[in-house]
Amino acid sequence: MDRPEHAPAGVVGASALEVGRMFGLRMNRLKSMSSGLIPVGSGVLPIAVDFGHAGMKVLQLAAGDPPTLVAAAYEPTPEELLDDPTKRLSWQIERLPQVIKGGGFKGKRAVCAIPASLSYCKHMQLIAADEREMAVLVRQTLATQLGCAPEALLCRHVEVGPAATGGGKTEVIGFAAGRGAIERLMGAIRGAKLEPVGMHPEAVAIVRGFDHITRRAGDEEATSLYLDLGAGHTSAMIAHGTRLVFCKPIAMGGHQLDLLVARQLKVHLEEAHRERLACTALTPEARAACAKDTAHAAEKVDARAGWSPSVPAPEGDGMAFFRAAAAAAGKQAKTDAAGAPEPAGEAPAVATEERRAG
Repeated sequence: MDRPEHAPAGVVGASALEVGRMFGLRMNRLKSMSSGLIPVGSGVLPIAVDFGHAGMKVLQLAAGDPPTLVAAAYEPTPEELLDDPTKRLSWQIERLPQVIKGGGFKGKRAVCAIPASLSYCKHMQLIAADEREMAVLVRQTLATQLGCAPEALLCRHVEVGPAATGGGKTEVIGFAAGRGAIERLMGAIRGAKLEPVGMHPEAVAIVRGFDHITRRAGDEEATSLYLDLGAGHTSAMIAHGTRLVFCKPIAMGGHQLDLLVARQLKVHLEEAHRERLACTALTPEARAACAKDTAHAAEKVDARAGWSPSVPAPEGDGMAFFRAAAAAAGKQAKTDAAGAPEPAGEAPAVATEERRAG
């Protein structure tokens, strides 16, 4: 992550106090991060905006069990901007008003996920007397690690619980983003004639998205692993019920894999993307072995054309045998349908209906 810089004076957007409130500077418990996610009287939730790497996603749901879709839109990132985060975000901000206008969204309230490229996440073990002191310690610690002034950051933290090392320390997950970046995102929301009511770290937003599944009393101690395989980043999160207890961002995503495939196969990036999604084995040796297994399974199917479905399939062939068997069965069915005469004594269905009517 690039080190956040001091926010210049007169940045377009909200005041520093308002930005701090939106980012939830004083909210250190996951259950208190629901501001901006509470449905209005009609049951329609705020519009959710995600400035992603491969594209900008905009989604709106209506509250319910399960929630229902109101509107959705996706604006793919031009290929020439995939490796330029500054120009990519500028392009998405410019496109947002048109996407909102033509997407059929309802209301003006909006929440935004803070892009992974603009945020920082760190597990820490701290000793604090109360929530206010913990918030100060989190911001100071994150600022020290990022090499910037604490005033340049907006921070949020989630208290996991007592640290395993003891000593009165508390395990904390800290999130930080540059103040100027948050102000710019809020300005983008306002530029689309929307009212920003929440700015959420991606990890928090992802876990909150499953609240309708993990909200039961018996789910409080249920452990869930969430994997967000994005185009630019991958995130691994663990939650106990609705409570986030672990978060690990990984600077590797689908786009980096596409670049590697394109370089290895010497093909265009778009073709590399299709190839990566279609392949079932990644290395040349594994792909050759997979093709050999599939051909071997097909030979077994041809040799056992009279095999009864009631007989268990040969062990050790796995999905390769299943795919070959399905293909052979489909081919045989087409042959039978094309060459088999109609059974004697059976009239067309329309004739049967005529006799019944008479």
